[in-house]
Amino acid sequence: MYGKLMALILMATLAAAVLLTLRHQRYQAMHEMVRLHQQIQADRQALWKCQSQLAGELSPKALAQSVVQAKLALEPLVGPPATGDDVRTASVQSNNHGHP
Repeated sequence: MYGKLMALILMATLAAAVLLTLRHQRYQAMHEMVRLHQQIQADRQALWKCQSQLAGELSPKALAQSVVQAKLALEPLVGPPATGDDVRTASVQSNNHGHP
């Protein structure tokens, strides 16, 4: 009887230690995740600041001249604006709440 009680206490202690270890690992992972999110936010803010500073100091004409002077073969990231039949807009519905 005494041996079974000691084994039960030992198993309960081991289970508690394992659960405590898992909880600690979870807290460490959450802490690391928060730290990484804060670093991402700081990096985004620094990037936005650089983009804003660059946009304030560089005109499109000067940029085009620099590209031509450097002989860069750049392609536009966005196509030309749609014109004519390509343009899609929302249509006005009748007062029949969407019924024709």
